[in-house]
Amino acid sequence: MRKILSLVLLLSVAAAAYSQNATVHTFIGKDQVNIADSINLYKTLLSNTPIEPEFMYEPHFAIVGNKGKFFFSTGARLRFTASFDWGNPVTKATGMGIGDLSPTLNGNEHLFQMSAGTSSLYFNIIGFPHTENQIGLFISLALDASDDNSYRIKAGQVYMRYRDFQCGYATSLYSDREADAFSIDGEGPCASGSQKRVQINWQHYFIPQLKVGLGVELPKVAYTQAIENWMTPEHIASLQNSTYQRVPDIPLYVGYYGKNGHIRLTSVFRNIFYYDYTESKTENVFGYGLKLTGHAKIGPVTLYGMVQGGRSIASFMSGNSRVGLDLAPSEGRESTALIPTHSWGCIGAAQINFTPNVFMTATYGHLRNYTKKYLRMATTEFDAQLRKGFTVSGNLIWRISNLFSTGIEYDYANRTSEDDTVVGNNRVYAMFMMNF
Repeated sequence: MRKILSLVLLLSVAAAAYSQNATVHTFIGKDQVNIADSINLYKTLLSNTPIEPEFMYEPHFAIVGNKGKFFFSTGARLRFTASFDWGNPVTKATGMGIGDLSPTLNGNEHLFQMSAGTSSLYFNIIGFPHTENQIGLFISLALDASDDNSYRIKAGQVYMRYRDFQCGYATSLYSDREADAFSIDGEGPCASGSQKRVQINWQHYFIPQLKVGLGVELPKVAYTQAIENWMTPEHIASLQNSTYQRVPDIPLYVGYYGKNGHIRLTSVFRNIFYYDYTESKTENVFGYGLKLTGHAKIGPVTLYGMVQGGRSIASFMSGNSRVGLDLAPSEGRESTALIPTHSWGCIGAAQINFTPNVFMTATYGHLRNYTKKYLRMATTEFDAQLRKGFTVSGNLIWRISNLFSTGIEYDYANRTSEDDTVVGNNRVYAMFMMNF
Protein backbone atom coordinates (compact mmCIF):
# COMPACT_ATOMS: atom_id res chain seq x y z
CA MET A 1 0.00 0.00 0.00
CA ARG A 2 2.86 2.42 0.71
CA LYS A 3 4.13 1.78 -2.83
CA ILE A 4 0.70 2.63 -4.26
CA LEU A 5 0.49 5.85 -2.24
CA SER A 6 4.02 6.78 -3.30
CA LEU A 7 3.06 6.24 -6.94
CA VAL A 8 0.00 8.46 -6.52
CA LEU A 9 2.08 11.25 -4.98
CA LEU A 10 4.65 10.92 -7.77
CA LEU A 11 1.96 11.24 -10.41
CA SER A 12 0.53 14.30 -8.69
CA VAL A 13 3.95 15.97 -8.66
CA ALA A 14 4.44 15.07 -12.33
CA ALA A 15 1.09 16.67 -13.17
CA ALA A 16 2.10 19.87 -11.39
CA ALA A 17 5.48 19.90 -13.11
CA TYR A 18 3.93 19.53 -16.55
CA SER A 19 1.38 22.21 -15.82
CA GLN A 20 4.12 24.70 -14.89
CA ASN A 21 5.90 24.17 -18.20
CA ALA A 22 2.84 24.80 -20.38
CA THR A 23 -0.45 26.62 -20.40
CA VAL A 24 -2.77 25.23 -17.71
CA HIS A 25 -6.46 24.98 -18.47
CA THR A 26 -9.05 24.07 -15.87
CA PHE A 27 -12.37 22.70 -17.07
CA ILE A 28 -15.41 22.37 -14.78
CA GLY A 29 -17.75 19.91 -16.48
CA LYS A 30 -18.45 19.47 -20.19
CA ASP A 31 -21.71 21.44 -20.00
CA GLN A 32 -20.19 24.56 -18.44
CA VAL A 33 -17.46 25.16 -21.03
CA ASN A 34 -19.05 25.02 -24.45
CA ILE A 35 -15.96 24.58 -26.63
CA ALA A 36 -14.85 21.63 -28.71
CA ASP A 37 -11.57 21.14 -26.84
CA SER A 38 -13.30 20.70 -23.50
CA ILE A 39 -15.79 18.20 -24.96
CA ASN A 40 -12.96 16.13 -26.44
CA LEU A 41 -11.06 16.30 -23.16
CA TYR A 42 -14.12 15.13 -21.22
CA LYS A 43 -14.77 12.22 -23.61
CA THR A 44 -11.13 11.15 -23.56
CA LEU A 45 -10.97 11.04 -19.76
CA LEU A 46 -14.32 9.29 -19.53
CA SER A 47 -13.20 6.61 -22.01
CA ASN A 48 -10.44 5.60 -19.58
CA THR A 49 -12.73 5.15 -16.55
CA PRO A 50 -14.27 1.85 -15.38
CA ILE A 51 -17.86 1.12 -16.38
CA GLU A 52 -20.21 1.45 -13.41
CA PRO A 53 -24.01 1.41 -13.16
CA GLU A 54 -25.30 5.01 -13.04
CA PHE A 55 -22.52 6.72 -11.08
CA MET A 56 -19.23 6.69 -12.99
CA TYR A 57 -15.94 8.30 -12.08
CA GLU A 58 -17.05 11.38 -14.01
CA PRO A 59 -14.32 14.03 -14.40
CA HIS A 60 -15.32 17.46 -13.05
CA PHE A 61 -12.01 19.16 -13.85
CA ALA A 62 -8.69 18.43 -15.53
CA ILE A 63 -5.21 19.83 -15.92
CA VAL A 64 -3.86 20.02 -19.46
CA GLY A 65 -0.10 20.34 -19.76
CA ASN A 66 2.93 19.81 -21.96
CA LYS A 67 1.27 21.48 -24.97
CA GLY A 68 -1.78 19.27 -24.83
CA LYS A 69 0.18 16.00 -24.57
CA PHE A 70 -0.84 15.31 -20.99
CA PHE A 71 -4.27 15.18 -19.25
CA PHE A 72 -4.61 14.76 -15.50
CA SER A 73 -7.86 14.46 -13.56
CA THR A 74 -8.59 13.42 -10.00
CA GLY A 75 -11.69 13.02 -7.89
CA ALA A 76 -13.16 11.56 -4.73
CA ARG A 77 -16.34 9.85 -3.62
CA LEU A 78 -17.85 9.79 -0.14
CA ARG A 79 -20.44 7.05 0.19
CA PHE A 80 -22.23 6.87 3.54
CA THR A 81 -24.85 4.23 4.33
CA ALA A 82 -27.03 3.44 7.32
CA SER A 83 -28.84 0.09 7.38
CA PHE A 84 -31.25 -1.92 9.52
CA ASP A 85 -31.52 -5.74 9.38
CA TRP A 86 -34.25 -7.99 10.69
CA GLY A 87 -34.46 -11.78 10.49
CA ASN A 88 -30.93 -13.21 10.42
CA PRO A 89 -28.69 -10.11 10.30
CA VAL A 90 -25.41 -10.00 8.38
CA THR A 91 -22.63 -8.09 10.14
CA LYS A 92 -21.35 -6.43 6.99
CA ALA A 93 -22.63 -2.90 6.56
CA THR A 94 -21.73 -2.49 2.88
CA GLY A 95 -23.27 -5.67 1.47
CA MET A 96 -25.53 -8.61 2.28
CA GLY A 97 -24.59 -11.77 0.39
CA ILE A 98 -26.41 -15.08 0.69
CA GLY A 99 -23.07 -16.76 1.33
CA ASP A 100 -22.94 -14.82 4.63
CA LEU A 101 -26.41 -15.88 5.81
CA SER A 102 -26.62 -18.16 8.83
CA PRO A 103 -29.18 -18.70 11.63
CA THR A 104 -28.77 -15.97 14.23
CA LEU A 105 -28.52 -16.37 17.98
CA ASN A 106 -31.55 -15.62 20.12
CA GLY A 107 -31.73 -11.91 20.85
CA ASN A 108 -29.78 -10.94 17.71
CA GLU A 109 -32.71 -10.77 15.31
CA HIS A 110 -32.22 -7.03 14.63
CA LEU A 111 -29.12 -5.00 13.73
CA PHE A 112 -28.42 -1.34 12.99
CA GLN A 113 -25.20 -0.45 11.14
CA MET A 114 -23.52 2.60 9.57
CA SER A 115 -20.50 2.75 7.31
CA ALA A 116 -18.43 4.97 5.04
CA GLY A 117 -16.97 1.90 3.33
CA THR A 118 -16.64 1.88 -0.49
CA SER A 119 -15.72 5.58 -0.45
CA SER A 120 -12.85 6.17 -2.86
CA LEU A 121 -10.23 8.44 -4.37
CA TYR A 122 -9.19 8.18 -8.01
CA PHE A 123 -6.60 9.48 -10.49
CA ASN A 124 -7.09 9.45 -14.25
CA ILE A 125 -4.08 10.22 -16.46
CA ILE A 126 -3.86 10.35 -20.26
CA GLY A 127 -0.65 10.67 -22.25
CA PHE A 128 -0.42 11.63 -25.95
CA PRO A 129 -4.22 12.06 -26.28
CA HIS A 130 -5.93 11.79 -29.67
CA THR A 131 -2.93 10.04 -31.22
CA GLU A 132 -2.24 6.44 -32.19
CA ASN A 133 0.03 6.15 -29.14
CA GLN A 134 -2.50 7.41 -26.59
CA ILE A 135 -1.95 5.74 -23.23
CA GLY A 136 -4.20 5.85 -20.19
CA LEU A 137 -3.55 5.13 -16.52
CA PHE A 138 -6.35 4.79 -13.98
CA ILE A 139 -5.86 4.33 -10.21
CA SER A 140 -8.64 4.17 -7.63
CA LEU A 141 -8.10 3.70 -3.91
CA ALA A 142 -11.09 2.53 -1.86
CA LEU A 143 -11.94 2.41 1.84
CA ASP A 144 -12.59 -1.13 3.00
CA ALA A 145 -14.66 -1.26 6.21
CA SER A 146 -14.44 -4.19 8.62
CA ASP A 147 -17.27 -5.27 10.92
CA ASP A 148 -16.08 -2.95 13.71
CA ASN A 149 -15.87 0.02 11.29
CA SER A 150 -12.12 0.17 11.29
CA TYR A 151 -10.90 1.15 7.83
CA ARG A 152 -8.03 0.30 5.57
CA ILE A 153 -7.12 1.52 2.11
CA LYS A 154 -7.17 -1.03 -0.70
CA ALA A 155 -6.77 -0.84 -4.44
CA GLY A 156 -10.09 -0.40 -6.20
CA GLN A 157 -8.86 -0.65 -9.79
CA VAL A 158 -5.35 -0.07 -11.10
CA TYR A 159 -4.75 -0.47 -14.83
CA MET A 160 -3.25 1.02 -17.97
CA ARG A 161 -4.63 1.15 -21.51
CA TYR A 162 -2.73 1.30 -24.78
CA ARG A 163 -4.66 1.10 -28.03
CA ASP A 164 -6.91 -2.00 -27.63
CA PHE A 165 -4.91 -3.50 -24.76
CA GLN A 166 -5.55 -3.18 -21.03
CA CYS A 167 -3.51 -4.65 -18.19
CA GLY A 168 -3.64 -4.38 -14.41
CA TYR A 169 -6.22 -4.98 -11.70
CA ALA A 170 -9.76 -4.44 -12.99
CA THR A 171 -13.22 -5.98 -13.33
CA SER A 172 -13.02 -9.45 -14.89
CA LEU A 173 -13.69 -9.58 -18.62
CA TYR A 174 -16.25 -12.31 -17.81
CA SER A 175 -18.35 -9.60 -16.12
CA ASP A 176 -20.55 -7.22 -18.11
CA ARG A 177 -21.05 -4.09 -15.99
CA GLU A 178 -23.21 -2.44 -18.65
CA ALA A 179 -25.87 -5.08 -17.91
CA ASP A 180 -25.95 -4.30 -14.15
CA ALA A 181 -28.66 -2.14 -12.61
CA PHE A 182 -27.67 0.26 -9.83
CA SER A 183 -27.77 -1.14 -6.29
CA ILE A 184 -26.86 0.44 -2.95
CA ASP A 185 -26.03 -3.02 -1.59
CA GLY A 186 -22.42 -3.75 -2.46
CA GLU A 187 -23.00 -7.47 -3.08
CA GLY A 188 -25.69 -6.86 -5.69
CA PRO A 189 -28.03 -9.68 -6.79
CA CYS A 190 -26.78 -13.14 -5.84
CA ALA A 191 -26.02 -14.28 -9.40
CA SER A 192 -24.05 -11.16 -10.33
CA GLY A 193 -20.40 -11.32 -11.28
CA SER A 194 -18.54 -8.07 -10.78
CA GLN A 195 -15.36 -9.73 -9.51
CA LYS A 196 -12.00 -8.07 -10.09
CA ARG A 197 -8.93 -9.84 -11.41
CA VAL A 198 -5.31 -9.12 -12.27
CA GLN A 199 -5.36 -9.44 -16.05
CA ILE A 200 -4.31 -8.43 -19.52
CA ASN A 201 -6.97 -8.21 -22.21
CA TRP A 202 -7.60 -7.08 -25.76
CA GLN A 203 -10.89 -5.44 -26.80
CA HIS A 204 -11.65 -4.17 -30.29
CA TYR A 205 -14.52 -2.74 -32.33
CA PHE A 206 -14.60 -4.39 -35.77
CA ILE A 207 -17.47 -2.12 -36.75
CA PRO A 208 -19.02 0.69 -34.67
CA GLN A 209 -21.54 -1.77 -33.16
CA LEU A 210 -19.60 -5.06 -32.99
CA LYS A 211 -17.03 -5.49 -30.21
CA VAL A 212 -14.95 -8.52 -29.23
CA GLY A 213 -12.68 -9.16 -26.28
CA LEU A 214 -10.15 -11.76 -25.14
CA GLY A 215 -8.35 -11.88 -21.80
CA VAL A 216 -5.85 -13.74 -19.64
CA GLU A 217 -6.67 -13.48 -15.93
CA LEU A 218 -5.17 -14.59 -12.64
CA PRO A 219 -7.55 -17.31 -11.39
CA LYS A 220 -9.44 -17.02 -8.12
CA VAL A 221 -10.31 -20.52 -6.97
CA ALA A 222 -12.46 -21.68 -4.04
CA TYR A 223 -13.09 -25.39 -3.44
CA THR A 224 -14.05 -27.80 -0.65
CA GLN A 225 -11.16 -30.12 0.28
CA ALA A 226 -11.66 -33.73 1.36
CA ILE A 227 -10.15 -34.60 4.76
CA GLU A 228 -8.16 -37.69 5.77
CA ASN A 229 -8.40 -39.21 9.26
CA TRP A 230 -4.69 -38.62 9.96
CA MET A 231 -4.93 -34.85 9.40
CA THR A 232 -4.47 -32.59 12.41
CA PRO A 233 -6.71 -29.51 12.98
CA GLU A 234 -3.78 -27.29 11.99
CA HIS A 235 -3.32 -29.23 8.75
CA ILE A 236 -7.05 -29.07 7.98
CA ALA A 237 -7.06 -25.30 8.54
CA SER A 238 -4.30 -24.91 5.95
CA LEU A 239 -5.96 -27.06 3.29
CA GLN A 240 -8.54 -24.69 1.83
CA ASN A 241 -7.43 -23.62 -1.66
CA SER A 242 -3.80 -24.30 -0.71
CA THR A 243 -2.65 -25.68 -4.07
CA TYR A 244 -0.91 -23.19 -6.36
CA GLN A 245 -2.72 -22.57 -9.64
CA ARG A 246 -0.76 -23.01 -12.85
CA VAL A 247 -3.10 -21.94 -15.67
CA PRO A 248 -4.85 -18.56 -16.08
CA ASP A 249 -8.57 -18.15 -16.70
CA ILE A 250 -9.38 -17.28 -20.32
CA PRO A 251 -12.51 -15.11 -20.80
CA LEU A 252 -13.72 -13.96 -24.21
CA TYR A 253 -16.84 -12.19 -25.51
CA VAL A 254 -18.61 -10.80 -28.54
CA GLY A 255 -21.16 -8.02 -28.18
CA TYR A 256 -23.46 -5.89 -30.29
CA TYR A 257 -23.89 -2.30 -29.05
CA GLY A 258 -26.70 -0.13 -30.41
CA LYS A 259 -28.04 3.29 -29.57
CA ASN A 260 -30.63 2.03 -27.09
CA GLY A 261 -29.02 -1.10 -25.70
CA HIS A 262 -26.65 -3.98 -26.17
CA ILE A 263 -26.44 -7.76 -26.11
CA ARG A 264 -23.29 -9.70 -25.27
CA LEU A 265 -22.27 -13.37 -25.21
CA THR A 266 -19.35 -14.17 -22.88
CA SER A 267 -17.52 -17.38 -22.00
CA VAL A 268 -14.68 -18.36 -19.69
CA PHE A 269 -12.40 -21.39 -19.67
CA ARG A 270 -10.36 -22.47 -16.66
CA ASN A 271 -8.25 -25.35 -15.34
CA ILE A 272 -8.27 -25.78 -11.54
CA PHE A 273 -5.47 -27.61 -9.73
CA TYR A 274 -5.74 -29.39 -6.36
CA TYR A 275 -3.77 -32.01 -4.43
CA ASP A 276 -5.23 -35.53 -4.12
CA TYR A 277 -3.93 -36.97 -0.85
CA THR A 278 -5.04 -40.52 -1.68
CA GLU A 279 -3.07 -40.60 -4.92
CA SER A 280 -0.30 -38.32 -3.56
CA LYS A 281 -0.28 -36.13 -6.65
CA THR A 282 -1.62 -32.88 -8.04
CA GLU A 283 -4.73 -33.19 -10.19
CA ASN A 284 -6.57 -30.73 -12.39
CA VAL A 285 -10.21 -30.19 -13.40
CA PHE A 286 -11.41 -28.32 -16.49
CA GLY A 287 -14.17 -25.75 -16.03
CA TYR A 288 -16.14 -23.42 -18.26
CA GLY A 289 -18.91 -20.85 -18.15
CA LEU A 290 -21.27 -19.26 -20.65
CA LYS A 291 -23.14 -15.99 -20.03
CA LEU A 292 -25.70 -13.94 -22.01
CA THR A 293 -26.20 -10.33 -20.89
CA GLY A 294 -27.79 -7.18 -22.17
CA HIS A 295 -29.89 -4.08 -21.60
CA ALA A 296 -32.52 -2.16 -23.56
CA LYS A 297 -33.89 1.40 -23.20
CA ILE A 298 -37.57 1.80 -23.94
CA GLY A 299 -38.60 5.38 -23.28
CA PRO A 300 -38.13 6.13 -19.57
CA VAL A 301 -37.62 2.41 -18.77
CA THR A 302 -34.35 0.49 -18.98
CA LEU A 303 -34.44 -3.31 -18.79
CA TYR A 304 -31.43 -5.41 -17.72
CA GLY A 305 -30.95 -9.16 -18.03
CA MET A 306 -28.37 -11.88 -17.43
CA VAL A 307 -28.33 -15.67 -17.52
CA GLN A 308 -25.24 -17.85 -17.06
CA GLY A 309 -24.27 -21.43 -16.39
CA GLY A 310 -21.32 -23.80 -16.39
CA ARG A 311 -19.11 -26.07 -14.33
CA SER A 312 -16.53 -25.06 -11.73
CA ILE A 313 -17.60 -21.40 -12.01
CA ALA A 314 -19.37 -21.01 -8.65
CA SER A 315 -16.85 -18.40 -7.48
CA PHE A 316 -17.84 -16.14 -10.41
CA MET A 317 -21.25 -15.57 -8.75
CA SER A 318 -21.36 -13.14 -5.82
CA GLY A 319 -23.76 -15.32 -3.82
CA ASN A 320 -21.20 -18.14 -3.80
CA SER A 321 -18.42 -16.04 -2.30
CA ARG A 322 -16.86 -17.68 0.73
CA VAL A 323 -18.66 -21.05 0.18
CA GLY A 324 -15.90 -22.93 -1.73
CA LEU A 325 -17.89 -24.64 -4.46
CA ASP A 326 -15.77 -24.60 -7.62
CA LEU A 327 -14.86 -28.20 -6.72
CA ALA A 328 -16.24 -30.61 -4.11
CA PRO A 329 -15.31 -34.12 -2.87
CA SER A 330 -16.30 -37.11 -4.97
CA GLU A 331 -18.94 -39.57 -3.81
CA GLY A 332 -16.45 -42.28 -2.85
CA ARG A 333 -15.71 -42.65 0.88
CA GLU A 334 -12.11 -43.76 0.36
CA SER A 335 -11.05 -41.14 -2.18
CA THR A 336 -9.87 -37.56 -1.68
CA ALA A 337 -10.48 -36.74 -5.34
CA LEU A 338 -12.41 -33.55 -6.11
CA ILE A 339 -14.95 -33.20 -8.91
CA PRO A 340 -16.55 -30.18 -10.59
CA THR A 341 -19.82 -28.70 -9.44
CA HIS A 342 -22.36 -27.15 -11.79
CA SER A 343 -24.02 -23.76 -11.29
CA TRP A 344 -26.42 -21.48 -13.07
CA GLY A 345 -27.90 -18.08 -12.28
CA CYS A 346 -30.07 -15.35 -13.71
CA ILE A 347 -30.88 -11.69 -13.04
CA GLY A 348 -33.74 -9.49 -14.20
CA ALA A 349 -33.98 -5.77 -13.44
CA ALA A 350 -35.88 -2.68 -14.52
CA GLN A 351 -35.11 1.00 -13.99
CA ILE A 352 -37.72 3.73 -14.35
CA ASN A 353 -36.59 7.34 -14.79
CA PHE A 354 -39.33 9.56 -13.38
CA THR A 355 -37.28 12.68 -14.11
CA PRO A 356 -33.68 13.22 -15.27
CA ASN A 357 -32.70 13.28 -11.57
CA VAL A 358 -35.01 10.69 -9.96
CA PHE A 359 -35.12 6.99 -10.79
CA MET A 360 -36.23 3.68 -9.29
CA THR A 361 -34.89 0.16 -9.85
CA ALA A 362 -36.26 -3.28 -9.04
CA THR A 363 -34.02 -6.37 -9.27
CA TYR A 364 -34.41 -10.13 -8.84
CA GLY A 365 -31.50 -12.57 -8.77
CA HIS A 366 -31.47 -16.37 -8.51
CA LEU A 367 -28.70 -18.98 -8.36
CA ARG A 368 -28.58 -22.76 -8.16
CA ASN A 369 -25.61 -25.04 -7.37
CA TYR A 370 -25.53 -28.77 -8.19
CA THR A 371 -23.19 -30.68 -5.87
CA LYS A 372 -23.12 -34.47 -5.83
CA LYS A 373 -23.72 -35.86 -2.36
CA TYR A 374 -20.52 -36.85 -0.60
CA LEU A 375 -20.31 -38.75 2.70
CA ARG A 376 -16.69 -38.35 3.69
CA MET A 377 -15.28 -35.62 5.93
CA ALA A 378 -14.47 -32.31 4.25
CA THR A 379 -13.64 -28.70 5.06
CA THR A 380 -17.38 -28.04 4.61
CA GLU A 381 -19.86 -30.83 5.30
CA PHE A 382 -22.26 -31.64 2.47
CA ASP A 383 -25.39 -30.72 4.44
CA ALA A 384 -24.05 -27.18 4.99
CA GLN A 385 -23.33 -26.51 1.30
CA LEU A 386 -25.34 -23.85 -0.51
CA ARG A 387 -27.90 -25.43 -2.84
CA LYS A 388 -29.87 -22.37 -4.03
CA GLY A 389 -30.67 -18.80 -3.16
CA PHE A 390 -32.40 -15.67 -4.38
CA THR A 391 -32.31 -11.94 -3.72
CA VAL A 392 -34.90 -9.19 -4.26
CA SER A 393 -34.23 -5.46 -4.09
CA GLY A 394 -35.89 -2.15 -4.86
CA ASN A 395 -34.57 1.39 -4.51
CA LEU A 396 -35.41 5.03 -5.12
CA ILE A 397 -32.52 7.38 -5.97
CA TRP A 398 -32.44 11.17 -6.21
CA ARG A 399 -29.57 12.98 -7.88
CA ILE A 400 -29.75 16.22 -5.93
CA SER A 401 -27.05 17.76 -8.14
CA ASN A 402 -23.97 16.71 -10.10
CA LEU A 403 -22.17 16.37 -6.77
CA PHE A 404 -24.81 15.01 -4.38
CA SER A 405 -27.05 11.92 -4.50
CA THR A 406 -29.22 10.19 -1.94
CA GLY A 407 -31.51 7.17 -1.87
CA ILE A 408 -33.20 4.34 0.00
CA GLU A 409 -33.25 0.61 -0.78
CA TYR A 410 -34.93 -2.56 0.48
CA ASP A 411 -33.14 -5.91 0.10
CA TYR A 412 -34.21 -9.45 0.89
CA ALA A 413 -31.84 -12.45 0.69
CA ASN A 414 -32.70 -16.13 1.07
CA ARG A 415 -30.55 -19.27 0.99
CA THR A 416 -31.32 -22.98 1.13
CA SER A 417 -28.65 -25.46 2.21
CA GLU A 418 -28.35 -29.08 1.08
CA ASP A 419 -30.06 -30.24 4.31
CA ASP A 420 -33.10 -28.05 3.38
CA THR A 421 -32.31 -25.44 6.05
CA VAL A 422 -33.71 -22.08 4.89
CA VAL A 423 -32.31 -18.77 6.16
CA GLY A 424 -33.54 -15.32 5.15
CA ASN A 425 -32.83 -11.71 6.05
CA ASN A 426 -34.30 -8.28 5.36
CA ARG A 427 -32.35 -5.02 5.11
CA VAL A 428 -33.23 -1.37 4.53
CA TYR A 429 -30.51 1.09 3.40
CA ALA A 430 -30.32 4.86 3.46
CA MET A 431 -27.49 6.32 1.38
CA PHE A 432 -25.84 9.70 0.92
CA MET A 433 -23.15 10.04 -1.72
CA MET A 434 -20.92 12.94 -2.73
CA ASN A 435 -18.85 12.90 -5.94
CA PHE A 436 -16.07 15.39 -6.69
